Amino acid sequence: MNLMDLVPVDFLPQLFHMAGVEYMKVVPTTDVNATLGMSLSVFALIIFYSIKVKGIGGFVGELTLHPFSSSNIFLKVLLIPVNLLLEGVSLLAKPVSLALRLFGNLYAGELIFILIALLPFWAQWALFRAVGYLPHSDHHAAGIHLHDADHRVPQHGARRQSLIRR
Repeated sequence: MNLMDLVPVDFLPQLFHMAGVEYMKVVPTTDVNATLGMSLSVFALIIFYSIKVKGIGGFVGELTLHPFSSSNIFLKVLLIPVNLLLEGVSLLAKPVSLALRLFGNLYAGELIFILIALLPFWAQWALFRAVGYLPHSDHHAAGIHLHDADHRVPQHGARRQSLIRR
């Protein structure tokens, strides 16, 4: 996630509490306002590049002539408010949806780090050992994989057996 996950969970909030700050979050992305701000900037980029690529007419046409369309001009004019309503709702829902999904993902990641930090040391060690983050031996830590070495180095009796076969 970020470098702040290496600091103990309650160290910085306790430090700021001693300095007089009553409430402090270490990671600002666990606040919905931060993710909403990021999603609004992405929304502005979506609008900008849609207009840049399609032009004003293409962008307005996309909002007013889709999803319902007709070859009859009178019917097309009647369907414009319906299309504008449907596309407007979906266009305005994009930043809210993006903000809430981003917030949920980041907050879930932080909760997982907090839950791992609350585990006793032996449980953390067993968890990371099971996942494979801790080295199994000194050979593995040094980058020497024994199963690879077995294929390259002949066994003790292999040379003797190859001489006997001749």
